[in-house]
Amino acid sequence: MTSKLTITREQLTNWVSQLDSDGGCDATDRQLEALIRQSLATMDSEPVAYIDKQWMLVYYVPPMSLGLKIGDNLYRQGQPARDSCAIADIIAERQRQQSVEGFSTEQDDTYVGCQLAAAAICYIEPMEAMSYWPADWHDDSFKPTNERRNLVKAAALIIAEIERIDRKSNGRTE
Repeated sequence: MTSKLTITREQLTNWVSQLDSDGGCDATDRQLEALIRQSLATMDSEPVAYIDKQWMLVYYVPPMSLGLKIGDNLYRQGQPARDSCAIADIIAERQRQQSVEGFSTEQDDTYVGCQLAAAAICYIEPMEAMSYWPADWHDDSFKPTNERRNLVKAAALIIAEIERIDRKSNGRTE
């Protein structure tokens, strides 16, 4: 049974310095075993996608069958696990709003008076939804769930508002 060890970049750099200075390092056998296994896994890895002649990303295997979701990054070698995937979740939510819900940038550009930001406020503080939810939006489009999911939706709406402002000012940020 293999246990997962966390080996930091700082440790690796320190071990290389030790090896350079006196030919030895203070890595334990278990740490060295973990590094060897990781190196072998990297050497055995198969490509997951390629770029075709139209510069489109084509997957060898459907991404969902690999456990991938919208917003996931693809790397050639294994990468350290992230402590939080909050930013990836926000990006995935923004993409979901566009691809699943059908909210295009053209539609976002029709919202004036900070409607997107007001909708974000509703997800940040659902008890205030009656005060802030845009009047001309369908009441059933406000779908609060749990605290984290609400904040992800709010952040994606704020990004949509910032993108709308940027487009309105022709790329200049305010």
